Amino acid sequence: MPRYRLMNKTMPVLEFEYDLDLHAATRIVSCENPAFAPLGLFDERGNVSKRDLNYWWRHRAIPASREQVSRLLDSLRLESTLELAEKNIGLSLSDRTGLTTLTRPNVGRTSTSLTTTSRTISASSPWARTRVPRRPTWTTPR
Repeated sequence: MPRYRLMNKTMPVLEFEYDLDLHAATRIVSCENPAFAPLGLFDERGNVSKRDLNYWWRHRAIPASREQVSRLLDSLRLESTLELAEKNIGLSLSDRTGLTTLTRPNVGRTSTSLTTTSRTISASSPWARTRVPRRPTWTTPR
């Protein structure tokens, strides 16, 4: 069973096992740094349940009602937006939260990871093949 670590930028938040067939966390292995967790994941005593983690994960996926999401899923040969979230390890352009893979899932092919300064991107992610242009440098006239 693959094991993942939820990260807030470079800060580890919690470690859990995930079942790719059930699309759910099956066991929380350890909790670290609850202050860096997404809002609502930990309770006021610093505890998290599998139910809360799975609720957060399901709502992390792109809503199925989003425009052109069915075309995206068809082109990637995926069944649901939750499966897309699994493939891109929960990366989002709107926050600093993502997953790192601690043990590789057995999905029939090897996957490698590319570590960036702020996140780990799975090579099977559609974003890993996207080339990001460098930010232009601006100079002031003299």
